[in-house]
Amino acid sequence: MAQPQDIAEEEAMLETEIELGGEEEEEGEVAGYFEAEPTWYEKPLQYEAVAKVWRLVYPVLYQLYSTADYLGEKVADALGITQSRFQYAIDEHNRQLAKKRKKEAYIRKKLLEEREKERKRLGLPDPNARATSMPEGPMVKVQPDAVEESV
Repeated sequence: MAQPQDIAEEEAMLETEIELGGEEEEEGEVAGYFEAEPTWYEKPLQYEAVAKVWRLVYPVLYQLYSTADYLGEKVADALGITQSRFQYAIDEHNRQLAKKRKKEAYIRKKLLEEREKERKRLGLPDPNARATSMPEGPMVKVQPDAVEESV
């Protein structure tokens, strides 16, 4: 391209470039910036027939997918695939803990029974029993004896 000598010549060159398609803004460009084309799922359905079919097919496909997912989950659960790899060890550990707690509770109960028998044999008062009646007679405040000072 030749260097423009004056403004009129420059304007004429711009007009010819625009006519030839030189510096036109292409579709998708906004003031020098590229505008990304929307992805396939962001585009609206272009044809009404396709949109109508999609609105009819989509609920059916979704229901099929949901049913298959539900049945797959039930089959996996029935086959034991969903359990952890060492579930049997965890179950055995829990059984042993429950057995140990039950044994400790039994021993504790027996010890309390033996303690109660021994207390009764020795004639000791029941530590858990509360006094239900007040002592007889007027309540008198007992004062300590006066200590005499020896001089």
